[in-house]
Amino acid sequence: MLILSLMCGCNSSGNKGGGSPKDTPAQKPSAPSQGSKPSQPSQGSPSAPKGGEPKEKEQDVKTAQSTSPSDAPDYVPAHDIKAQSRYELPQLTGADKTILQYDKFIVSYDQKTLIPRWVAYELTPEMMAGGATVRSSATPDPIYSGKQATLDDYRGSGWAKGPLASPNDFKASEEACEEAMYLTNCCPMKNSVHNGQWSSLDHKVQGWAEQFGKIYIVSGPIIGSGKNGTIGENEVAVPDAIFKAILVGGGKNFTSIAFIIKNAATTSTIKDFAVPVSEVEKQTGLTLFGALPDKISSKVKGEVDFSQWDL
Repeated sequence: MLILSLMCGCNSSGNKGGGSPKDTPAQKPSAPSQGSKPSQPSQGSPSAPKGGEPKEKEQDVKTAQSTSPSDAPDYVPAHDIKAQSRYELPQLTGADKTILQYDKFIVSYDQKTLIPRWVAYELTPEMMAGGATVRSSATPDPIYSGKQATLDDYRGSGWAKGPLASPNDFKASEEACEEAMYLTNCCPMKNSVHNGQWSSLDHKVQGWAEQFGKIYIVSGPIIGSGKNGTIGENEVAVPDAIFKAILVGGGKNFTSIAFIIKNAATTSTIKDFAVPVSEVEKQTGLTLFGALPDKISSKVKGEVDFSQWDL
């Protein structure tokens, strides 16, 4: 895992923002004592729609240079990197202060709420094809030295430790399966949602990866009004809802869909939760799929072509 403390010059409106690096290899930090494992980007090309990798947008991302001891990160005062945007990544903002780059997915982790701001990755059939072991319960990330949720925070709370990037998406990699069960990839979920609608959506997503050959995914919490409060001594935020957005395609040919699932007992099906990606952006303040060309971004994210999705 590569841990980055970031700042950037991007601007965003709303109460939440997003973004992250990858593609260009970063050198290991020389200062931190904890280990770090740089991840390798997954490969593959979509079978439909066809297109190329993003070339239009590129960001310079640098490690935060703190001017006061109280602002200094306790993790990775590391290096500068030049990151080429990838389709799955939200647009970077200054709110993305802690980026955890795991083997197959990237987390923007919020040290105040102690849940991810977002989790992003691309998914291909090859990534799911394997017999890697999926643990039955999540645990804290043993490498990350920053503040994170603990098992005691969840114990007796009545809320499940719900992974935002499904470990079943990474059955080809023991490392990725293990990392997907870290609490840095989880947020509190209603048990019936975790085992019901969210699980059903994960299965749908895996089917779409098989169908299209490659899809781009970003998931995260919607804190909303905070009506669910917090859990544990560390006051881990319990979101009002959870979202997952999916993008397929390349070049100028894309289609997308998103889901906002209420974090409460419900008999609704996942189709009932389907929305345009723009609705997730409205409720979170994130700019999703930030590498989409500006000329087509609003159209791609502003509508859902249900004929493309087996719901």
